[in-house]
Amino acid sequence: MLILARRAAFVEPDANGRLVLTMDAFRYLVGLATGTSVTNTNLSTATGMLGMDQVEWTTRNLTASDSAVSGDFCDVNATSGAIVITLPTAVGKSGQSIAVRKNDATANTVTVSGTINGSASQVIAVQYTALVMVSNGTEWCIV
Repeated sequence: MLILARRAAFVEPDANGRLVLTMDAFRYLVGLATGTSVTNTNLSTATGMLGMDQVEWTTRNLTASDSAVSGDFCDVNATSGAIVITLPTAVGKSGQSIAVRKNDATANTVTVSGTINGSASQVIAVQYTALVMVSNGTEWCIV
């Protein structure tokens, strides 16, 4: 189970080997499992499915402030203090994705800085909370 923006979500393979995210009674196509990485498909909501451009998730275990790039899964440990993860501009990156998760139980926060859902930043304060974001070409959208 994942916690996305404080909502319970489940990721499981379907009969065709695709990874499917179930959240709030809706099912979203996330991608195809290939070995230890996930290859995602085209971003489209026209069919009611959510996919992502061809991205190999790169896991980055971070303990200090840093900048993220498209395709990053930033697994952040803020035990030593508050951390800021800076997103690149979403302009020109339509369909690209970035994920940031706080993995420690301390009161220290992880701030994700960049234009996200119309705000200048989002703060993660709860252990195992993750923001999975996709660029719409203008801003990062939490999915």
